[in-house]
Amino acid sequence: MALPVIATKVEAKVKLHKGLQFRNEAPEFLSVDKSLLSRTFGNVTEENVFTFEYTLKPISELVKMDDLDLT
Repeated sequence: MALPVIATKVEAKVKLHKGLQFRNEAPEFLSVDKSLLSRTFGNVTEENVFTFEYTLKPISELVKMDDLDLT
């Protein structure tokens, strides 16, 4: 049984705080700093689900950020 398509040419972009990065995502979907995820889905039905995981960037990267207060 085919479900009706509710959107076509769907692209999702998720932007995290610069102190965070995505986990378990292919590098081709991520920005250089790993805080922007772009995924293309094409046609979407009501059963499509989009999930992602994120984590803190390594402390060595966080301490280099001038405008991030770690105190």
